[in-house]
Amino acid sequence: SGRKFSYVTDSLYLPSIADHVRNSDLFLCEGMFTDDLRESAKEKKHMTAGDAARIAKDAEVAELGLLHYSPRYSDYELRFLLQDAKKVFANTVLSKDRMRFNIPLKD
Repeated sequence: SGRKFSYVTDSLYLPSIADHVRNSDLFLCEGMFTDDLRESAKEKKHMTAGDAARIAKDAEVAELGLLHYSPRYSDYELRFLLQDAKKVFANTVLSKDRMRFNIPLKD
């Protein structure tokens, strides 16, 4: 049955993205801002971590990896992005450079 990997970055939140990433084993998506900065995200044409999580939930993906964070957040503060996303989609991780994901074949 193969594996499905999807990647979205530099995009406004669009509910229709879920149709394209549906049932992905791994969905990497920008989560540039925390949800309290939604207006700033919209102005800069980016998503919040919560937006990425909504897409992941709607698309019924297996795992969400957040990426493409605003430089306003220190490594310590990235946990706030993760918290926002996990409120909507529990199986979320913060991705980092050179991070590896295992995507096993399905039986």
